Amino acid sequence: MLSRNFNDGTLSPYLLMGPVLLAAFLFSWSIFHSDLSKREAREGVPVVNMMRGGNLWLPQITPEQLRTKPPLFYWSGLLSSKLLGGVDEISLRIPSVLAGVGTVFLTTLLGMRQFSPVIGCLAGLIITTCWRFAYLGSHARIDMLFTFFITLAFVALWELTRNGKQDRWLKWLAGIAVGLAVLTKGPLGWLFPLLAIFIFSRISKTGPVPWSYLFWLPLGMAGLWLAFGLIDGGKEFSTMIYQETLGRISGSETIQIHRKPVFYYIPQILGGMAPWSLFLPFAIWHGMKHRDIPWKFCAIALATLFIFLSLYPGKRGDYLLPLYPMGAIILAVFFARFGSANSDINRG
Repeated sequence: MLSRNFNDGTLSPYLLMGPVLLAAFLFSWSIFHSDLSKREAREGVPVVNMMRGGNLWLPQITPEQLRTKPPLFYWSGLLSSKLLGGVDEISLRIPSVLAGVGTVFLTTLLGMRQFSPVIGCLAGLIITTCWRFAYLGSHARIDMLFTFFITLAFVALWELTRNGKQDRWLKWLAGIAVGLAVLTKGPLGWLFPLLAIFIFSRISKTGPVPWSYLFWLPLGMAGLWLAFGLIDGGKEFSTMIYQETLGRISGSETIQIHRKPVFYYIPQILGGMAPWSLFLPFAIWHGMKHRDIPWKFCAIALATLFIFLSLYPGKRGDYLLPLYPMGAIILAVFFARFGSANSDINRG
């Protein structure tokens, strides 16, 4: 019988590394077998400009046009390109491959720490073979790096709330991970984990949350970038920041917003997590009957991002990627418990 509260955190090295090795093979194999897509090429332009001596703090499409994203993804592409001696399909995709493999590792680790080694391994295998996750794990897009840092923050936050742990290094890790998420894709990297952990802490009351680390560390990291951006970019940079924050929320006509209906993400998550998404509604329904604390943690994180993005005016299916790790763990719990129940019935 699986615990409804806390697992003892047992890890199995073989079960931990199995999904990681599979992900490394699948994602790295794919990067050699296709040209850059239009979206990948768009993300590669700022890297090319940086390689040619362009501004490192402000990703640029042209000297007059800024890329409307923070610089961390482009820095990772620049580092990869420097190491490989030039910008090409492989150098631009390597950051996504590493982030994808890292996210599989973190998902497997979190599942093991929350439930059991078998559930953690199942979660890792599930997320590795989700269609959209596997695709983005081998393509030069921002979403996978963003997902890695969000997942890292949740792993650290789980360890902090687990049995009331208050290790300082975990507080720093959680705050830095959130800060790096902000430097990858902007304010959502701060809003999503903080909103989710706030709701979880209010419902479950498992232990104190290191709010000062989650607030001041990301603020300081983002503030440093903003300061350099204002120095180098001036009015153009400040206008871009306004449009990408308040402008998106208010629906400014000066930026492109992918407007979709409020239910847009339902088919998107079902398609993106295929083939496993067929079982996701049953997994959520089944988990609601148990509602143990680890399951609540995953369910609240998944629901927070899903509802928040559904209410947000601009929508795109890839925005859901950070909830895939939690969805994979929920599915793994369902398969393990369902299989265990059937075994008990057969033995009876």
